[in-house]
Amino acid sequence: MENVYLISAARTPIGRFGGALKDFAPADLAAIAMRAALERAGVPGDRLDLYIFGNVLRAGHGQLIPRQAALKAGIPAEVDGYAVDMVCSSGMMALLNAAAAIRAGDADLVLAGGVESMSQAGFFLSHRARWGYKLLLGAPEPVQDILMYDGLTDPVTGEAMGEETERLAAEHGITRADLDEVAAMSQRRAAEATEKGFFQTEIIPIEIKTRRGAQTLTADEGIRPDTTVESLAALRPAFKKDGVLT
Repeated sequence: MENVYLISAARTPIGRFGGALKDFAPADLAAIAMRAALERAGVPGDRLDLYIFGNVLRAGHGQLIPRQAALKAGIPAEVDGYAVDMVCSSGMMALLNAAAAIRAGDADLVLAGGVESMSQAGFFLSHRARWGYKLLLGAPEPVQDILMYDGLTDPVTGEAMGEETERLAAEHGITRADLDEVAAMSQRRAAEATEKGFFQTEIIPIEIKTRRGAQTLTADEGIRPDTTVESLAALRPAFKKDGVLT
């Protein structure tokens, strides 16, 4: 069995929902990370045996987002790749699949990662729209949010991820105070790591064109350095009147 080694890593900054990266398609974001990872490893794209990328929100973005990204990153069309959908674990499973391919002797060099753009998730009509509607009186055809339908709703229970998490929190005795403490600690650690430059070696700055000219995003947008347990305690629950999630 072959040993597996990580020889480079790169990522884009993590943008807020509707934030600075909202106009970047998933394939464009993935291409930035792919290109940088190859450059840092000193590996030309034609040396790859395979690329694997996790991705969930792909409706409306065309076939095989990882392949679109690979071509944008300069990887030759002769190199194959595929997408993995395991919801929140998609990127992790892509990495595990890459390691498995190397251990099995099916590949020597694999590029693995994940990409999502919640901001670019669109809306859709059901299959009924294709075959035409009769009267919709009393039975309106809803426009579905792809972000919610494909990404944040359990198809088995019909629950939103937040609702499901509320139920699990109750089952395991997790309190609002517990979650507020963890959330505040997470924000504090992320802010400290950013200030100390811990993420600089992995983040690829992205130039963004705005009405005020070009700007460069160099850090994750979602970090709130001023977050405290007290400020979180003042927030209303997001999914349930007496819930624990904010």
